[in-house]
Amino acid sequence: MKVHYQIIFTVLVLLNLHVSAQEVGNINDPDGYTNIRESQKSSSRILAKLVSGERFLYYPTLKSNWWKVIKKVNMDKTIEGFVHKSRIQPIYNPISNSNIRLKKIYHEFEPTASSFRTLKRNIETSNLPQYYYIETVDEHGRVIDLRFIENGKIIGNHLCYLTPWIKFEYPDPTTIISYNLYSDGSKFSSIECEKWYKTTYKINIQQSKILKAEIEYSIDTSAYLNDYGWTKEELMPALEKLKSQKFTPRFVTGFIKSTAKLNGHFPIGEKFDVQTYSYTGLEFEEIKKLVE
Repeated sequence: MKVHYQIIFTVLVLLNLHVSAQEVGNINDPDGYTNIRESQKSSSRILAKLVSGERFLYYPTLKSNWWKVIKKVNMDKTIEGFVHKSRIQPIYNPISNSNIRLKKIYHEFEPTASSFRTLKRNIETSNLPQYYYIETVDEHGRVIDLRFIENGKIIGNHLCYLTPWIKFEYPDPTTIISYNLYSDGSKFSSIECEKWYKTTYKINIQQSKILKAEIEYSIDTSAYLNDYGWTKEELMPALEKLKSQKFTPRFVTGFIKSTAKLNGHFPIGEKFDVQTYSYTGLEFEEIKKLVE
């Protein structure tokens, strides 16, 4: 009887769980658009529309079929409201994004001139410091999300080659996909920092070696032409040069910051050298144990 009650209690906890993880979505509507409502019902006032192909942030929950969304209007303005969950399509792996058995681990870091330096692992959440990052681990012991936080929000103002939000997918045992995102969930990709948005790693079956990797840029050309003052004559050669460069991975981007990694595995490239690669003492000792 005691076991029976425990099962009922567990089910009730799961049914009332509020999944507050911020995710990135697209709309799933045959009309090509979806209305953002003021409250969690279809008769409430329409605040704005989300159109097909437009990215937005959403907050999945098990408490309601209406999920909070945030639409970015411009650099200084956003619109917050609600959309029925049936109209939301996760951009990244929907299994990982909706898994209620995810584990979150908090780590303290400090921003330096060139990195986010890990200071302490597995810190308490009752009194979080100014700078910390959240590592989300799935039920298979794999990191699926890293978010670097300043004063409770994903860092927005940072050096152009430091990614404030990294997401991971694992389509099969020998493939890892990582995505670099800005704090608002948009694709983190730029010309001046030679920053790519997506990396697909192929690894061996032992999950110890990176065999090859392909990178994908997602450059907002309109921003460079309209906001940054570039001309087409300057932009096109820069894009061609960027895409022609070859990428030789030393390790999976973000894995050094993670404690879970690929369920304890840390795949490395042919040119990785634990003695010469530069990272903090804490991370150095962790990686050294895995590769030596």
